[in-house]
Amino acid sequence: MIAVIVALLILSLLFCFAEMLMPGFGICGIIGIVLLAVASAFTVAYTPFGLFLVAFEILGVTGGSLLALRFIFKKQLAGKFVLSETLSNGQSDIDDLSYLLGKIGLAKTTLKPYGFAEFDGVQFEVSSDGPLIPQKSKIKVIGITKSKVIVKQLPENFN
Repeated sequence: MIAVIVALLILSLLFCFAEMLMPGFGICGIIGIVLLAVASAFTVAYTPFGLFLVAFEILGVTGGSLLALRFIFKKQLAGKFVLSETLSNGQSDIDDLSYLLGKIGLAKTTLKPYGFAEFDGVQFEVSSDGPLIPQKSKIKVIGITKSKVIVKQLPENFN
């Protein structure tokens, strides 16, 4: 039974370590905590001085996690998991949609007021400047605000 408890503790430590490498509180953290709880329950139930050993288990997992974090930062592995670059003006070049101003395209979906439109073979999320615009209508870009493309419907006879 001791081998099972040790295996559960090692798995718990591995899952907790994996959780530290991934953002958020996900399935690896939950599995690690559950495995630690199961190992602790087995320790209390099947070994003498069970509560005393559980305290050492918890200290061991905590210490192992802290050592793993120290290793990550000491080996400078943390930089591979964290974005260290910043954008100069707070906006990327991808968000600069001003080149679309005045372009004529086709509504790929009904714009009520948001939907998708195609300009020069590229699809964008757009917003109509007023009423609903039916699918397959010809539209023109009349404004850009941050990353929002504002369009208006063109007359049906527009070429």
